[in-house]
Amino acid sequence: MKRRLAGSLLLLCSMLQPATTLASQTELAMNISDMLERVRHAYSAGQIDAASALAQTLLTQTPSEGFPLQHAKIQLELGKIAVLKSRFNLALQHFNNAERLFSDFDDKALMAAVSAEKGQVHFLQARYKSALDLFEQAKLLYQTLEDLQGVALQQLNIGILLHAEGRITESLSALQDALTLLRQRKDTANIARALSEIGSVYADMDNVEDAIKYLMDALEINTSHGLAYERARNHSVLGELYLKSEQFDLAEQHLIAAFSSFTMMNASLDSGSAQTTLGKVAIAKGEIETGLRFLRDALSEARTKGHASLVTQIHIALSDAFFKVNDLERAAKHAQWAFIQAERHGELNSQILAQDKAIQAYLARENYKAAFDALTIRTELSAEQLNAEKLVSLARIKAELEMERQAQSFELQEKNRTVELASVRQQNLQNMLALGSLVSLLLFIFLIWSRYNQYLQNKRLAREVKHRTAELEDKNQQLEEAFHALEQVSMRDPLTGLYNRNFLNAQLPGEIHRVQHYYDTLDTTDYPNNQDLVCFLVDIDYFKRINDEHGHLAGDRFLTQFTEILQEVFRQTDLLIRWGGEEFLIVCRNTDREDAVDLADRLLFAVRQHVFTLPGNIQINATCSIGFCALPVCRKNPYELDWPKTFAVMDYCLYAAKLSSRNCWVGIVEGCCDNQAKPLPNKLEAKFGFTVTNLRTSLTNLASIEWPQDG
Repeated sequence: MKRRLAGSLLLLCSMLQPATTLASQTELAMNISDMLERVRHAYSAGQIDAASALAQTLLTQTPSEGFPLQHAKIQLELGKIAVLKSRFNLALQHFNNAERLFSDFDDKALMAAVSAEKGQVHFLQARYKSALDLFEQAKLLYQTLEDLQGVALQQLNIGILLHAEGRITESLSALQDALTLLRQRKDTANIARALSEIGSVYADMDNVEDAIKYLMDALEINTSHGLAYERARNHSVLGELYLKSEQFDLAEQHLIAAFSSFTMMNASLDSGSAQTTLGKVAIAKGEIETGLRFLRDALSEARTKGHASLVTQIHIALSDAFFKVNDLERAAKHAQWAFIQAERHGELNSQILAQDKAIQAYLARENYKAAFDALTIRTELSAEQLNAEKLVSLARIKAELEMERQAQSFELQEKNRTVELASVRQQNLQNMLALGSLVSLLLFIFLIWSRYNQYLQNKRLAREVKHRTAELEDKNQQLEEAFHALEQVSMRDPLTGLYNRNFLNAQLPGEIHRVQHYYDTLDTTDYPNNQDLVCFLVDIDYFKRINDEHGHLAGDRFLTQFTEILQEVFRQTDLLIRWGGEEFLIVCRNTDREDAVDLADRLLFAVRQHVFTLPGNIQINATCSIGFCALPVCRKNPYELDWPKTFAVMDYCLYAAKLSSRNCWVGIVEGCCDNQAKPLPNKLEAKFGFTVTNLRTSLTNLASIEWPQDG
């Protein structure tokens, strides 16, 4: 295989000579298509690095001016390879580049392919709602094109996503429909994918016999066709299934095969999942130390790579492991960490599972009050999950019906106006013909009457046209207002009126570029004031208790009053964003980073002193936890940390504040990564590679901070 790829690279170099040495541009485009097929064959066979090198060389050598469509297709393949290597941000960058070029050609088939691939990235990052919207968008485009193959693949993706969300019945129905369509198309490779996922669903239903049958059929197909990645996934799912049925030796064999294959492919998310299951197998066999080592290694790698959903699952596995060895305190603690992680990323299924583990640990410790509180939260989460699904479905249907109604109304008005104008013109023609048939004696009289009648009709027609034009202008104004309102809704949180993540994604890049460019152009270390971005991540302490004890209406009332406190503490020019649930993000522009401490203290004090009034004239007090970070984190090297890493530092500080008794703040005013390592770094410095930090906290001292642990 490697020799064939080396030959492909040589062929590529000879192929991509100046266009004058080739027969035609058509021949060059055909050669590029052939090379892309070799790239696909390479990564399907597990040769991901080689495929990446070949595709990157092809991209570099292909002129985008003369071959924009081929350039976009190469970007699409590079995005797929980046997904296999778990480099999701790079994958989205390639997909967005491809999407921009495909839109210029109005190529719906390729646009659908990009939507499907972007959906896969969002799915792997546990952003299930965005992933489902992208899969549905791709499916609709394929239906418009009457492409049953594309429809089947999106139905398969939707079934896999529903399985991940725990909607077993809907998932199985979608997967069976996909399998039927794929068998009609005789798509062997994707038939194997569908069989594998159906087997995984049956495994979750504890239907071991059917699960093994489907998975073994998929494994045989993938092996015979040399599909290395899909074969490794089959081994991974079979390992989980044999673990459930307590056939530990078979589970270990399949998981080792999966882990080895994924590691060779640099597929870190999949290899981490296989390593986690290997840890579960070792613990089930009584090899506790080995199992814990597997789980801790997997947790460290998952945190480094930013695999949020996998981090949650590993914490749940660690909770199970410590419960098995009767270390109930650590079991409860990992269940708590799993819940906090799942809550932060909006994973309702994982929140419910984490609460199950917490209930199990609390009951074993005879801490019945904590067990009851956890059970109450779990019940509320289950109800919230059902209600959220209903609300999303109703909102989507309502929006589609309203847009369809307005479109039909506008179209009907245009048709009526056209018919009326045609009718008036036809009547004028008939009148003229009638006048021409009159005798010459009455010609002059009829001519005068005709001219007068024409004048009246033209006047009436002008009034009618003016009236219809005014109506159309009014309708256009209404449509513009509706689109403006829709745009505002998409940028605002409906409950608090604060900005949401869509607004942040549109506004923040420009602010970050401004402040980074400003510091990069300074030729002095005597830094001026009020030029920083200072970001605060705020989390309301024990907010779930408010919902549990007083209901969701009380929780909504609380959030609106909390929003008023934020608006009093911060300036009108600061960006106030509802990050999700009870979390808020505040971005203070043109601020001195040294003022962050005062702002954090002011917000803590304002929340503590405020008396929140709930329905029924119930009055309560509350507190919050805060993590903050200045941007750029390092002023002498402003491009050292980008926004995702800066947010990770701020999120880590919030996590520490919550673990350090809450009602406090932890933040970093300055942090740089020099070449020389610090002899005794704290946990924040060790995690993010800082060698110089200016760390602040409202606690007694820095030693009072309880940093998150890996296990």
